[in-house]
Amino acid sequence: MTKVKKIKTNLKINKKWWIIAIVIITITLLAQLILPGLRIPAGDVGGIVLYHSPECPLCQDVKTYISEQGISGIIYKDISVRRADANELYNKMIQCGEDVSGGLAIPVLWDNGQCFIGRDEVINHFENMAARDILNQ
Repeated sequence: MTKVKKIKTNLKINKKWWIIAIVIITITLLAQLILPGLRIPAGDVGGIVLYHSPECPLCQDVKTYISEQGISGIIYKDISVRRADANELYNKMIQCGEDVSGGLAIPVLWDNGQCFIGRDEVINHFENMAARDILNQ
């Protein structure tokens, strides 16, 4: 094979590999954008989910209470970080019959298909859970 034909063959092979690499990178990037919205929300598989935001002082009060009481197993979802979590909260609020036309209220605790909205309601729920646990012992 002449030197010119070798160079042309090598260029064709390199071009194919570049195209393959670009396709793989594109698919990977698209999957990262699309798949997080398709995941099953953790709250739907039995977890207790607290929807919150770091800018929310009432949310911080609830998180402090949870920490001080040694409550574990809570799934924290910061709605200011992930749009999918904010959308999930929106859908939960609608399921609970809440009016979301004015926006979302936080903190919200999702537990076993029920919404507990606001600091006092969330903390009362935990206190009621603790009382039930004591009675059931």
